[in-house]
Amino acid sequence: LLRANTALQTSTLKLFDKLRGRVILFLCLFGISPLITASVIIYTTISYELAEHAKEELLEVENKLSRRLETLIYFKWNNAILYSKLPMIKDGTDNKKRNTLLKEVIKQYYPFSWLGLTDENGVVIASSNDENIGINAANSDWFKKGALASPAYVKEPHISEFSDGVSVVSFSVPVFNSAKKFRGMLHAEVKMDVLVEDMKNMGIGKSGSVLLARGDGVVIADEKGAAAGFLTNVGNLNAFQKAKKGERGIIREIDHNGIDSFISYAPLKGLLTMPGFEWYLLATQSTNETHASSRRVAYIAVAVALLGIAGIGLGSYFIAG
Repeated sequence: LLRANTALQTSTLKLFDKLRGRVILFLCLFGISPLITASVIIYTTISYELAEHAKEELLEVENKLSRRLETLIYFKWNNAILYSKLPMIKDGTDNKKRNTLLKEVIKQYYPFSWLGLTDENGVVIASSNDENIGINAANSDWFKKGALASPAYVKEPHISEFSDGVSVVSFSVPVFNSAKKFRGMLHAEVKMDVLVEDMKNMGIGKSGSVLLARGDGVVIADEKGAAAGFLTNVGNLNAFQKAKKGERGIIREIDHNGIDSFISYAPLKGLLTMPGFEWYLLATQSTNETHASSRRVAYIAVAVALLGIAGIGLGSYFIAG
């Protein structure tokens, strides 16, 4: 009888052990699995939303800057054309009065760094700087190409001898008198630092940058201002190539610094109609920074999941016990 009782107790304990194991497994599966699944879904959703938000910010920066740059360049272009049509410029003969006029324009409009007027042979006859009067500019690009331009020729950013060695964009407008006879060239130079001033105020997180590139991919300005050495080239980036095709958008690729980034791109279409002008705008932000917030969410989700697993495990053990 004693052996029979012992056998029965042993059998009963084994049965309870199996039952307890099943209870623990059941609670773990139906308690932990939903928690892990919910954590994964939350992380994926938040990561996607944050990435999309970062892309929208990049596109917004690019849109704002492109509009501002196009507007500013357009106004300076028109200003140069307007000055070339002033009666004193196209029909006047008093170079001293022309000198005074050009100096007054420089005083009132700080974006201009130099204004000059040549005769039909390319000799500077009036200037915002008296030291430049008499210089022969007949062999310069701006005089040769400007004479053939209609209504004006724009020269890409360059270091100018007339503007004390600073980086400028120049506008050259052929001057015709009332009889439609060529009288010379009005040449206006605008400081690049002034044109790209808005870029300095466009912060894109800690790792982001804004790049203004010309047609060959050379960066002429970034968020720090006008590029002095023109040493960086983004011509090999897919984003730049898409912008060259006239496209506008955002892609993910390795940027000019070798960093995995989101890059928005756009051509400054309003400038492509100007002879000698071809600019493209790129805005970048590293994916590492973009996903930083979602990684923090992931750490929190993992911590919560681990605590949940521990709590469910202990709870199921005591329940089963």
